[in-house]
Amino acid sequence: MRRRRWGSRLPGKGGATAASVYRPKGQGKYVAQYRGADGAVHRVTLGRDKNASLARAVEIERKVERERAGLADPHEAQAKRPIAEHLDDFLASLADRQRSKDYAALMATRIRAILDGTRVRAVSDLRPSSVEAFLGDLATQGRGRKTLAHYAAAIKGFTRWLLRDGRIGCDPLASLEPVPLEGDRKRVRRALDEHEQRRLIQAAETSERSSFDLTGRDRAMIYRLVLTTGLRANELATLTAGSLSFGDGQGQLAGSPTVTVAPKNAKNRKLEPLPLRRDVADALRAYVGIRPATALVFPKTSWADHGTRMMTPDLEAAGIPYKTADGVVDLHALRHSFITGLARAGVPPQIAQRLARHSDVRLTLGVYSHLGLVDLAGAIAKLPGLDPSPDRGLATGTGNVRANLSLPGAFSGENVPSRETRGPEKGNLGIALGASAGAPVQAAASGRGTAEEIGAPGFEPGTS
Repeated sequence: MRRRRWGSRLPGKGGATAASVYRPKGQGKYVAQYRGADGAVHRVTLGRDKNASLARAVEIERKVERERAGLADPHEAQAKRPIAEHLDDFLASLADRQRSKDYAALMATRIRAILDGTRVRAVSDLRPSSVEAFLGDLATQGRGRKTLAHYAAAIKGFTRWLLRDGRIGCDPLASLEPVPLEGDRKRVRRALDEHEQRRLIQAAETSERSSFDLTGRDRAMIYRLVLTTGLRANELATLTAGSLSFGDGQGQLAGSPTVTVAPKNAKNRKLEPLPLRRDVADALRAYVGIRPATALVFPKTSWADHGTRMMTPDLEAAGIPYKTADGVVDLHALRHSFITGLARAGVPPQIAQRLARHSDVRLTLGVYSHLGLVDLAGAIAKLPGLDPSPDRGLATGTGNVRANLSLPGAFSGENVPSRETRGPEKGNLGIALGASAGAPVQAAASGRGTAEEIGAPGFEPGTS
């Protein structure tokens, strides 16, 4: 076969690199033949243009020389793989990290939508401007900013994983700005006051209606747990009898009832026992009975995905409107009520953040704490009086007579525990849940004991 050659002959094994460029007879494209850094002979089809083919052959020679000198790009082989293969590996890693199948499927849907929408076939094709244009298209279709933020977080999580796994040398989307969420809350929730909380639980306990295969007793227990722990719906749905500790064990948690969400089911993926009020723990003990540790606490139905519809019969029976000017009431609104209750009870923000399991205290204070004018007025009432008066000690609480000030209650009860009752700010996280800020502080301030000893009745129906 006749060939036209340019370049040196192939050197011996271990010699200097040179590519032999030729065009086989009867074919229109040039071929480069060279010995690689691995010592093997390689052939690469170049193109129809002679000069362009020679230039590519020179690049090949330089690349082989860099590889022999140990200067090759370690990410080059990964860069040539189709990005779909990288995505499959990423999704497999989510399973290895015990992320749920639903979460992995959601991530796959969002990432594939971006890759298809931006026509990305390789990692090198990813550009922040292309992703921003895709998100802009979603916005014009009526998608909210929170949805856009989820899409952006998904693709950025993918590229960060590529970087951590050594598949790329730098993150191509590192400069992609997060989507601002201010002013884009489509569903504004409100916190229930203490009377509404009591009515809701009482309505469920006395209800003979079934909702999503949950009895009234089931729903009442769900409401109690959310209002006193802030657990999310999917976390409640995955609780087992083994997740509960009633303070019967040994060691640090002896005497302290807790509930623990498995890390794979917790939003922050952390193992953090949450304190339970003693009255709620006693009710849970009676509710769970002698089930095995692996048995679910609540029936396995779709109620966690339909919290609003599940609550509808109880809201109607309790006379609580679903929507008011302040916001809507759904199952997640009970979590808002829990955190708002902590704020009204004077719980320090750091402790409230830990109980809410938020990564940012601004979320705890800015989104989940709903304080109104009455709460602000109660805070102002704590300021010392400015007019000279022989009764100034009574007005300010700095004299021998303790001030009789009151704030709206967080949960329910007759008394507010003193600082000694609540414990140090960085101490027991559970004691503060027994507090109520809805009545005078005199009884608690007298130092008669713990919150339970001075009669914080929790969510039992009021007598007045």
